Amino acid sequence: MTRKILASILLTLAAIVVIGGGWVYATMRDMSGAEYWEKSIKAFETKDAESPPPKGAVLFVGSSSIVFWRSLAEDFAPIPVINRGFGGSQMNHLNYYRNRIVHKYKPKIIVVYEGDNDIASGLTANEVIEDYDDFINYVERTLPGTKVCFIAIKPSVRRESLWPTMLQVNQEIHDRAETQANLCFFDIGPPMLSETGGPRPELFVSDGLHLNSEGYKIWTAAIRSRLLAMWAEVH
Repeated sequence: MTRKILASILLTLAAIVVIGGGWVYATMRDMSGAEYWEKSIKAFETKDAESPPPKGAVLFVGSSSIVFWRSLAEDFAPIPVINRGFGGSQMNHLNYYRNRIVHKYKPKIIVVYEGDNDIASGLTANEVIEDYDDFINYVERTLPGTKVCFIAIKPSVRRESLWPTMLQVNQEIHDRAETQANLCFFDIGPPMLSETGGPRPELFVSDGLHLNSEGYKIWTAAIRSRLLAMWAEVH
């Protein structure tokens, strides 16, 4: 057996991972950096053990834009929400931990913000969509009837050069949500852009990437009424 063939076999075997007691096929990028977030995931589990969150709530998951949404519960009251954002995660990292921070809560609606860090790390629009699809298919299999809502990848000052690629992802998910009842898309992009088409600096903290309170007001305005309507439908 040649080294090339052996390496191929080993890579294939490495792509099969055990997550939450179930066998899940994952691409190699799913493995990249995922275990870095183990401490964060364990912290969620400790918190759940001390104060179990409600079943059937609205689950917000994703990267730091979810983590730093400090006013989340207030912004969407009276809907019960769970915040399980973790650091600078990517969609493939969420897929890696989804049994532990998605399925266990049996949410009625899942709101996802990922893709920002994915594209910044060098993934293509198609690769990000593949990871989105992996998550969508997982929810369809394990949580039938649960709706998946993607928040559009945001335009930001720091990552303005990546905006064309982000737009490709946003447009693809927008189009799918128009025809698939289990999907929805919150387009927070347009109100975050100036009249000249660039990101509005006043919506960000000093790093030009993370939102300030004004930025979150725009997100809340773009999401709240639709989320309330969806919540009413499932209760």
